[in-house]
Amino acid sequence: MLPGGLPVIGHAISLVRDANALHMYARQWTRDLQPVSISLVGQRAYFILNPRDWATVWKAKTLSFDALVEGGLVAMFGVTAKGVQELQSDPDGLGPLLQHNHAYLKEFLGPGGSLEPLTRGYIKYLDIELQKEVSGSGIEVKLENWVRTVLTVASTNALLGPELLKQEPDTITRLWEWERDFQTLSLGLPAWMLKRAHANREITVQNFARHTFDKSAMDIVSRLQDLMRSRGVSERDIGAANFSFWSAVQANAPLTAFWMLHYILFIPGLLDKIRAEIAPAFDASSTKLTNFSHLLDHCPLFDSLYHEVLRYTGSGVGIRKVEEDTIIAGYTLLENALVMMPVRPFHFDPAIFGDDVNEFVPDRFIRDEKTLASGLKNPGTKVLRPFGGGTTLCPGRHFAGNEILSGVATILYRFDVQVVDGEKMTFPSSKEPTVGTYLPDRDVTVRIQTRK
Repeated sequence: MLPGGLPVIGHAISLVRDANALHMYARQWTRDLQPVSISLVGQRAYFILNPRDWATVWKAKTLSFDALVEGGLVAMFGVTAKGVQELQSDPDGLGPLLQHNHAYLKEFLGPGGSLEPLTRGYIKYLDIELQKEVSGSGIEVKLENWVRTVLTVASTNALLGPELLKQEPDTITRLWEWERDFQTLSLGLPAWMLKRAHANREITVQNFARHTFDKSAMDIVSRLQDLMRSRGVSERDIGAANFSFWSAVQANAPLTAFWMLHYILFIPGLLDKIRAEIAPAFDASSTKLTNFSHLLDHCPLFDSLYHEVLRYTGSGVGIRKVEEDTIIAGYTLLENALVMMPVRPFHFDPAIFGDDVNEFVPDRFIRDEKTLASGLKNPGTKVLRPFGGGTTLCPGRHFAGNEILSGVATILYRFDVQVVDGEKMTFPSSKEPTVGTYLPDRDVTVRIQTRK
């Protein structure tokens, strides 16, 4: 058991206040990255810190992700217990929705499927939002707030159609409030202890429950709603499930785009190099993105920067529930315990990423190891684990990448973005609650004008 837990509540306060600090403490305390046990208000949990053990966890049939989905839908999204039972039913022989939801999303968001039309729709709505946002003499804004808003509006309109945000304009700010409450809601504490968080979540659920999605929404939205209705799921629980689906798509991409822009603006010389790489993807006269594949296939520095942002600002944690006693790395994980695989300590391992692991290095994944000083490395992007792994590898990772790269590139190509005098670089804050990508310790003010 990791030292430092308090009576009854164990390590719960430490986990909520600064999960990364707790993960790093466990990594330093354990011998040879062996599993570490902690207590969370009477719930036993294990940190699996050695990435060599993660594949074993992903493959173990006695370590379940589905069981956590059920609990998460109730605790974090407010689906009723009856609604969960109905989502597990199979009246049409197509299988329980909870068990097959990941497969539906993988089909929808994977290469081939609906990824291309969803990306096209996103680029269209992004163009509309940027035209509305910046005109005339330009605007002065807080960069993080502005980027997150613009990208979230564009991706929401592409996925769900534009009517939701017209009818429920507070939905995005309520999502951000829910994200700040994410960790405390996940503990499953009684509603009377989290009145504000539960009230905000319920308003958001009702926003979705009373909205009727029309043909401007992607097909999967109506498809999933039809499947839920055929299982007798109430309109209120359908609203909660739709909120869950939407929040998963929005969780990290807009923040990652902010971080890319932030480092491009603050690192000397980087802006000109990125603009030179991305320019062939755009039509010079209209400034529209016309060759998205160029961003994916012919922009090595842009791609390296993207992956360095994933490494440097990500805080993802893979999680499973132990359904029966299971041996991992020679240790017995007890039934009903939680298993957590924090990625950030691995992403900051100097043995993998080099002695400059604590620095943000835009070209880390394209630099030539033959010319590097001793102790520096180019580990390649395949070692990164920002999207989890195994059968629950994030199905939205392809759209997230498309959303981020096209959003950042379009903003840089179309606008002059200048940091206001006196502003300094901000840093990821591990003390701010987050779903997967760290918030900045403060926002930065920028001036945005159309490029001449």
